[in-house]
Amino acid sequence: MTPIHDTDVELLLAVALASKRGPAELDALILALAIHDKRLPARVKLHDAFARLSANGLLLEESGGFTLTEAAQEVLALGRKNYEHDERAFRVKERLAAYEPARGAHPVIQLAAERLATAIAAYEATLPPLTKTEKAALKREQTAAPRRPTPLRKRR
Repeated sequence: MTPIHDTDVELLLAVALASKRGPAELDALILALAIHDKRLPARVKLHDAFARLSANGLLLEESGGFTLTEAAQEVLALGRKNYEHDERAFRVKERLAAYEPARGAHPVIQLAAERLATAIAAYEATLPPLTKTEKAALKREQTAAPRRPTPLRKRR
């Protein structure tokens, strides 16, 4: 896999977490994605990550859920189990960069946009309302975005 996206790594780790006992449903995957960062990736990025990972033979859809292939389990096998999340993601990203997909056709997962939107909306509905502090931080982030500079006034 040549271009390695952060969303790919996060999705692989989420599938590994959610599919311990069998194929993980989409709702469980969204919840596993939100464990480390409540800000979910954009829907388009998630949709593309599903397609990329399945096209490279790392992700399978079976019986209404998603599982990792053996190649993906090898990529995720890091030896040590007590890495922090950021370090684990970095090491998985390194291993994905070195991964060469097996020749042959892999079934590409074409996830319906409505299905993904429904799962994300169901997760967001379970979140508690924002507190005053969170609202202030969100407003601060929005106002901190770079603005177009104001033009200098002409001197008279």
